[in-house]
Amino acid sequence: MVFVVLKAEEVRMEVNSWALRHTNGLIKNLLPPGSVTNQTIKIYGNALYFKGAWENKFGKSMTIHKPFHLVNGKQVLVPFMKSYERKYMKAYNGFKVLRILQYRVDYKDTSRQFSMYFFLPDKKDGLDKPVEEITSSYGF
Repeated sequence: MVFVVLKAEEVRMEVNSWALRHTNGLIKNLLPPGSVTNQTIKIYGNALYFKGAWENKFGKSMTIHKPFHLVNGKQVLVPFMKSYERKYMKAYNGFKVLRILQYRVDYKDTSRQFSMYFFLPDKKDGLDKPVEEITSSYGF
């Protein structure tokens, strides 16, 4: 049993090392001590660094602190940005997809458009549903 716990800590440190390397040091402690145990089956991770200006900025007065639910069942208060502008959203069984940012880059003779999508599970512990849908549906 001790070996499994040590292995879990090794995996946690490896994931943190990966996050540190791939975010140029911006994410230092993605998984805090104790977050990976011998009960951990999957670790989902993603990082995106996008340095650009919002076309329509979020008003500071509309930013509110609300609970964010962690996968370990705990809650932390985080700032949520709020906007009354129309946004693209599509509903699926068990989750919704929100496109919050469209960004066009004109470079030489090409024009590229980038978007940021957020996958929002309907349930606090519903992250597996969108992952399953995305990975099992052709052309999702």
